[in-house]
Amino acid sequence: MPRTAPTYSGTPSYVIISFRWIDANSTKTSTSYVTTLARATTAAIEAMAAALAAASNANLYDIVLETHTEGQPSASTAIDESRESANDYINTLVRDPVSRKTQEVAIPAPLDAMFVAGSQNVDPENALYQAVNTAANTLLPADYVFVSVRFSEHRKINQKTNF
Repeated sequence: MPRTAPTYSGTPSYVIISFRWIDANSTKTSTSYVTTLARATTAAIEAMAAALAAASNANLYDIVLETHTEGQPSASTAIDESRESANDYINTLVRDPVSRKTQEVAIPAPLDAMFVAGSQNVDPENALYQAVNTAANTLLPADYVFVSVRFSEHRKINQKTNF
């Protein structure tokens, strides 16, 4: 419902390039760099990867490019409902039947309309829920199929104690 993110135009506000590493003891880490899309060319990323790999004992095994279209976070425009927590999710499991790779399509702080009335069960026929699945089906690789859906509620059930 509420949204303060700008319209996605394909030109991000900034990008993050992460280089993921594993050492001889199987310890994984990553190094990340914030830059602009104009500077994050294929040649620039590869030059950085080559320089880092040449200077490290660890194995560079993955390079991730994240693009970010940044807006202003505004809690005042969010809606206060029974499932208003951003930690409450509708999770739809999708899987590639050949590789068995899975992903979850997550809807945080889901609207009550997407549930069977009076329950915590997702209504798979709900138009809002189906619209998310249709968009995910377009975005995700073609091999993925929808497997199951569930609601996950994460509550703070006790007082936090600082040390």
